[in-house]
Amino acid sequence: MAVTERVSNASTLRGLLLNPVTLLTSEEARPLDTELSRSGGGRRGTYRQIAAIAASLAAVTFLSLVSLASTGADVVRLCCGRDWDPILVVFVLAWIPLVRLLAWQVGLAVRAWRSSR
Repeated sequence: MAVTERVSNASTLRGLLLNPVTLLTSEEARPLDTELSRSGGGRRGTYRQIAAIAASLAAVTFLSLVSLASTGADVVRLCCGRDWDPILVVFVLAWIPLVRLLAWQVGLAVRAWRSSR
């Protein structure tokens, strides 16, 4: 399968999988802020639940990055060559939000876990 075809397929799958993951991450950030601002402190069980969900979402994002690594390596190898297609730039730029999403999810999980102690 050609690299541009793999990039096209990966972009579709990434959108189908990671858009809901991003929304779910956002939905976990809200209760964490609520628990952190609760007078008298938040509930330990809620912190642990948020930490577990955020860690699971981070695992999904991480596995998505890993599964796209070989296609990413192929895109980098094609860089600036005669087989370069401008659509490949979009694939490279899509990695930036994925890494940021992963950092956000890990941050939520760590913050919630530390708050549960």
